[in-house]
This record gives sequence, C-alpha cells and structure tokens, in this order.
Amino acid sequence: MMCSNDETKNIQYFEAVNANNINEVTKLLSTKAIDVNVKNSVSNDKTALHIASENGYYDLVRILVDDYHATVNIADKNGKIPLELACDKYKIKIVKFLLQRNSDSQKYAQRFINDKIVDDLFDAAEVNNINKVIELLTDKKVEVDAEDLGNYNRTILEVAAIKGYEELVRILVGEFNADIYHQDEIGDTAKNLAFNHHHENIVKFFIERGYKDEELTCNNSNDEIDIDLNLLQLS
Repeated sequence: MMCSNDETKNIQYFEAVNANNINEVTKLLSTKAIDVNVKNSVSNDKTALHIASENGYYDLVRILVDDYHATVNIADKNGKIPLELACDKYKIKIVKFLLQRNSDSQKYAQRFINDKIVDDLFDAAEVNNINKVIELLTDKKVEVDAEDLGNYNRTILEVAAIKGYEELVRILVGEFNADIYHQDEIGDTAKNLAFNHHHENIVKFFIERGYKDEELTCNNSNDEIDIDLNLLQLS
C-alpha cells in the first residue's frame, strides 16, 4: 500500500526530528506542508516538540517554539506535555526554556529545579572553578552536600569525581568534609563514579580516606564497582 504525499512528508519530518536535523525540519516546516503540531501515531502521538524535548535537542526546541509557534502544552497519548518529558529525562536547560514560554505543569518541574545559588555552585564545579566553589561554600554558606535536582541528585563531589578534578575532590573532602558515602539517585558514590570514569588517583584518594564499600547500605546498580579495586594499578 503506497503512502499518500502527506504521509510521506510526515515520515520525512519525524525522521528529521529524531535525527536532530534542523535544516531538514525547518525546510519542511517552511513549505507549510507540515503542521508543526502534527502527532506521530507510531510514537504515542508525540509531536516534534515532545521528541526534541525528551532527547535534549535544545536548539530544535527553541526553533520549534519561537520560530514556528509549536504548542508547548500539547499532550501526547499518555497525557504528557513536552515539559514533563524533558523533566523525566533531566533535560533541565529545556525545562527552564519551556517554563519561560509559559508551559504548564510548573509544580511537576519544580522538583527538578535548583535554587539559583545551588546552580551557581554546580556551574563552578563543572568547570573546575575552585575559587568560586570555595567562595560559595565559605562566604555564601551553600551546603557542600547540596544535591543537583536536575542531575540525578548528585553532589559537587560526585561531579568533580566524574570530571577527574582531583584537587577539587581533595579540597571538598579535606576542608569541607563532603560526604564520601553520599549516593546519587542511581546509587553511585563519588568513588564509584571516579572508578567508572577511570580516574584512578581519585579512587586511590578515597581508599586512603578510609572508604569501604561495605559501609554502604544500598547495593549499587553499576556492576563495575564489584570488581576488586586491587585490580587497579594504583601505584
């Protein structure tokens, strides 16, 4: 059975959206042969905005909303609007954008949004701005174990461990008593995250600080941490 011309264009449109092919998406929308709010029947009636939001395609989300006036509060087959899908996938930059564009479900989104000063702390940790981190912890009294609601409830110690920022890790633990046993939403600790990202010096530091896996009360979801740490060449 052959597809109609409209069906063919819709298929092309959603293929471009899924691939984050902005040029093709805008080309198809500019012809006005495609409705920006058309729903994909084979994907729970999601629109392009749903798909772009849950996949973290920020530029595409912005173009769909600002340039082509995509409806921000349209629901898919499960009753989810794009903001909720972005929240569920921790696409916080998109969440904030959609809130600025008057998306509903602000209460739903609130549990994923940090206070401004906590965002500042995590922004500083992400780029290894040690002076800024110390300033926020010391002068602004931000809690060292504050959790990033938009990133699996991780702390800045876990961010530093993932990034391999050894000096920052040492400062957070040695000077600010960061909790080395804190677990993110997935169940990972900073030591486990450092191990998984092959930052052996940071793993060694945690062991030297007396870290013991058996002191954790929950099983970690990542099988890698069950590997004997002695297999690491920590010389």
